[in-house]
Amino acid sequence: MPLNNYPKLTEFSLALTAGILLPLGLPPVDISFLSLLGASLLFSRTQLDGMRSIAIAILGFAFGYTITGQFWFLCHQILLPQHQSIAETLEIVLQQLLIPILSIILILGFYPTCRKVLNLARFSIGSSILFACLWVIYEVLYSLIPLTYPPLLIAGYSTIGFQSDSLFPIMGPFGGSFVLMLAASLLSSLFYQLSKKHPRHVISLVLTLILTLITPFLCNHHEWTVSYDKRPFSYAMQTRIDADQVSSSLNKTLGTVSPKLVIFGNTFSRDVNGNWPKYLSKLDSYSNTAFLARFKSDQKNCPTYYCTFGEGDGCTCAYDHIPSADVFKAGLPVHNPSTFRHPAVDAYRIMITGNSDDLTPYFISSKVIGAEAIIVYDVSISSKVLQDRLLRINQSRALETGRPVLRYSEKGVAAEINHRGEVKARYYPEHIFASGSITPMTKPTPFMLLGPYAPLSVVTLCLVFFAYRRLFHSL
Repeated sequence: MPLNNYPKLTEFSLALTAGILLPLGLPPVDISFLSLLGASLLFSRTQLDGMRSIAIAILGFAFGYTITGQFWFLCHQILLPQHQSIAETLEIVLQQLLIPILSIILILGFYPTCRKVLNLARFSIGSSILFACLWVIYEVLYSLIPLTYPPLLIAGYSTIGFQSDSLFPIMGPFGGSFVLMLAASLLSSLFYQLSKKHPRHVISLVLTLILTLITPFLCNHHEWTVSYDKRPFSYAMQTRIDADQVSSSLNKTLGTVSPKLVIFGNTFSRDVNGNWPKYLSKLDSYSNTAFLARFKSDQKNCPTYYCTFGEGDGCTCAYDHIPSADVFKAGLPVHNPSTFRHPAVDAYRIMITGNSDDLTPYFISSKVIGAEAIIVYDVSISSKVLQDRLLRINQSRALETGRPVLRYSEKGVAAEINHRGEVKARYYPEHIFASGSITPMTKPTPFMLLGPYAPLSVVTLCLVFFAYRRLFHSL
């Protein structure tokens, strides 16, 4: 049966299925093959003859992909909160559903026209590359729209842990998306050609597919960042807000490993007024250790501050509203987000961020230049699925910047992630206090320098090449 003879409802259903499959490469399913299958199915639906059929397919995919990809986040934002107004609910629906759906329809809707203008044959190498380019354009624009915050619908996150990781320092998560979409499109084209009585260009499709898969292997041998020095950087991290237990665990930790940095969790003014001052005032005696904590005032419109204790310039001025501010005899106040250097951590500069700022691909990469490590204070989300997805995003930030990431979480998974995006240790609240060591890295990656222009440059080169090679339709 010709491709354009499918009933419209069937076309919509197939595209809807593609949209449901594509996000399943992320937790809780976490099967990357399903993402590849969904992308292949989507590409095959965009190769239909009629413009109306393609429009129906794109519409079905947009609904399936957005609803499935945002399902857990919507449950957390809409179903779980109590006393949420109708206006707030409508705002969430607009940000997390309508805008992504319209973005997908707008960008992928240009695909049939672009393929026709560039004179590219259906199920060909050229049409596969064009499809992958338009998908990257969609993801870049989607992640730049402030109203879509946080931008979770990036297919490249499902490729973390594979060889495409080597493209993250160059193109960010969009490098993983490009490889995923191109490989899926080439596979779909190959199967279509093999299903014909007289298949064409099978060898060229196979060779292009092999080249797509081995390119990340070739890039994997290049290190964009280097170790700052050979000294070990040890840390200790609180994983539960319990002053009494943390105090005993901290004393034990300082008495054995003497870490360069100790990370405390989310501490509010009522905690400081209560149990915390009992042992924070003792920290001045540990001159070789920096102590980092996050404090947030109960007052409205008061920013979040981070503060180090030990050697430093003093930070009591930032806590005038805290009666027990005299316990902070010395330290360094750090606004959120910011980069700080502290004598106790030698010459290292550490970037600190939180409040979901780490969820945006360009935010960390543009701010981390000059820092050798990243500390992320996670948002307070109890959903295990969302915690696992946020951990995956933090792995992406480590890959993009070539920096180790220490992720603090009081309700989910705290973690140590090295500069290659590998989770070296996971810590849960029952650990109370955890310790380890990281390797601070220096030098910028291409994605840190170029940001969204890095993936857009690759896409532009492909489109310019097609513009000068309209004969590419024969491939």
